Amino acid sequence: MSGGGNGKFDLDKAFGGAGKVTIEKEETPQDADHRRRKDMILFVVALTLLVIVIAVCGWVILFSGEPAELKNNATHLVTLFIGGALGYVFGKKTD
Repeated sequence: MSGGGNGKFDLDKAFGGAGKVTIEKEETPQDADHRRRKDMILFVVALTLLVIVIAVCGWVILFSGEPAELKNNATHLVTLFIGGALGYVFGKKTD
């Protein structure tokens, strides 16, 4: 039943390919709460930074007397964020 002495166990040989084996980690309610809290904090921080960057770029593009090169860079950055958001929302779903 072993995989030829290499320390591995071949389930297909042992059970003839019948059935399905699933390994799932048990998550306690405290672990789940901690994970959700951590994910929410990271989401809020990332969203805040994104809004700040887009606001600064918008200010540079619309209201500042900055050089054309800086306005061009800000426009490219805003376009990058818009493209990323559209790709996330309308991107191809993979299973």
